[in-house]
Amino acid sequence: MENLKINESVDLWMEENKKCFFPSDIPYLDEKLREMTLEEFVAFKNVELRNPLGMLLLAIFFGGLGVDCFMLGDKQRGVIKLLTVGLFGIFTWIDIFNAQNKTKKYNFTKVLERIK
Repeated sequence: MENLKINESVDLWMEENKKCFFPSDIPYLDEKLREMTLEEFVAFKNVELRNPLGMLLLAIFFGGLGVDCFMLGDKQRGVIKLLTVGLFGIFTWIDIFNAQNKTKKYNFTKVLERIK
């Protein structure tokens, strides 16, 4: 019975959050989540994921201030962007094109930290 409940919970969580990961990471996450007990999964569900589209919008509108970098935990790059207005626009443009990929990597790392 618990196995059925965990499978339903994992299916629902994966459906809600699949946009936050690379498609190649999803089978690995699915496998690891199904190995959890129901109590472990309930505690795990509180992991805070970033929305890749939201991070792209942050990079576009507030990238020169480093907001996107601070949100993804890259404080050093965020400070550099803040003090130099996105390194005179160079980092801002680079981060606009990489925002979604960086966010998906960040989310995968956060999930792996909680699983182990």
